[in-house]
Order: sequence, then structure tokens, then C-alpha cells
Amino acid sequence: MVELLTIDGEEFEIMCITPDLYEESEELFMYVFPNFGNMCLCTNLKEAPEAMEELRKLMLAVLNDGISFAARHRATDQLVGICCNKIINNKKNITLDEALKNLKSPEMLAIDAYFELLENGYDIFKEWQVESAFEIEFLAVHPAWGKRGLGFSILSHALDFAHAMAKGELRPDQMAHVSKQIREEQPQVAMGLFTSFYTQKMVAKLNFVSINVVPISEISFENNTFTQFIDSQHVNSQFAAKRL
Repeated sequence: MVELLTIDGEEFEIMCITPDLYEESEELFMYVFPNFGNMCLCTNLKEAPEAMEELRKLMLAVLNDGISFAARHRATDQLVGICCNKIINNKKNITLDEALKNLKSPEMLAIDAYFELLENGYDIFKEWQVESAFEIEFLAVHPAWGKRGLGFSILSHALDFAHAMAKGELRPDQMAHVSKQIREEQPQVAMGLFTSFYTQKMVAKLNFVSINVVPISEISFENNTFTQFIDSQHVNSQFAAKRL
């Protein structure tokens, strides 16, 4: 099922990222995140081949669930935005732990440690009494199409999907792309770690609750604070969630 969207007179299609779209999605992701993602900028990740490969593998591990989405610009037939999502259910060992434990590069280890700091030991599964979560892992929009609401539209589409999944109301055409491992999952919460001022505005608009906030100024990599590398409008990073 494809959702049609018009922004500033331009038409887009929002669709599930199926295996035939992996290569194109990967190309977009590996351009946007290393060059514009705050955590990648702070660690100069694009200059570290090992870290780049680890980031690529992590993204592909997320796509395997079949619950990620892309926006295609109809006029140019190019993918211009993606929202990559993963079901997390620790009791069933549905996690990203296998991919994360293989991280070796200083850059990716620093990013992973930062994300652990953001979670701050808060066990949302215990505190919110839930077992299954729809985790937003990566949201990327090509800079040529930024600041037009496209990222918000893709994220909203993903959350509509999450709501339907939570209620057991996915249509057959939607369920067809979902990994067999998670087809019985009904996530009770959507959550994510949001390191950009823009994504934080998006999730606030979508009624996410802020669980923990860490000032960018408190974080460093190789003795350089993150504030040296990113725009001053990005003041904090945030762990946020909402019930489905």
C-alpha cells in the first residue's frame, strides 16, 4: 500500500522499504547520516571506514523487520526520505543486541554509549508495564527536501502503521512485508532517541512524552565536546515515548 502525499506542489509516495529498495535506501541513509546526522558529525564518523561499515550493517539489521518506510519523489523517481523502525521485545529476544555487540570502532562505540546515557537506566518495559515496543531508529531526509514537513509525514505514516499493528489491524498487504519473527507482535509503545532539534519538535507534536534529556554540552568524543561540531540550535538529546 502506497500513500500519496503532496508538499509544496511536489508529489511523493510513502511506501514500505522492501528488499528491492534496500540498496537505494542504504545509499540515501549512508549519505544523510554521516554527513548531516549530529552524532556522526560529532564523532567524524565518515572519515572512519570501519565505523561506516558498522553503521551500514546496523541500518540493514533494522530493515529486516519489514516495518520501515521511504518517501519517493514522483517527478525524479528518487528516494528522498526514510524512517527505519524495529520491534523490541526483550522477553522474546527480539532486539538489536546482536548487531550492537559487534561494534568495534571508537566512533560507533561512542555513539552507542551516548544512547545508553540517554536511556539513563530507565527500563521503559518495566516502568510502563509493556512487553513490546515499536522503536524509531533512524529518520533521514535528503537535505534538498528538508524543512518542508516530509520527515514529519514519513514519521506520522510509520506511527499510523504502529497503531494498526498494536491493535492487530494490519491489512494483508501491510502484513505481507513484515518479518515472520514479529508478525504476532502488538507493540504497546512507540519510542526513540532523538538527537536533533527537528526530530524533537516532530515527536512533541505527535504527543511523545520526554523521559530523559541530556545536554549536548555534557558529551564529548576524544576530548572534544559535541557542541564544537553541530549547530547551536541543537541543545539537547532526548529519550521519548508514547503509548500506542
